[in-house]
Amino acid sequence: MRVILYAAKYWNDSDSLMWARVLFEILKKIAGGDITYLKGRAEKENIADLLSLLLLNGDNR
Repeated sequence: MRVILYAAKYWNDSDSLMWARVLFEILKKIAGGDITYLKGRAEKENIADLLSLLLLNGDNR
């Protein structure tokens, strides 16, 4: 998912943001995912802002 968030942020790709939302919803439903890992990777790759939007179930883009 981090690659999709990266594309959404740095290429301003709205389709990638949509797919990130879809994948995140699937992740929450099937296993919960490792949110701590995702947050750590997002911080390292400077995409934590978009991940935070997904975690809050909102998006201002």
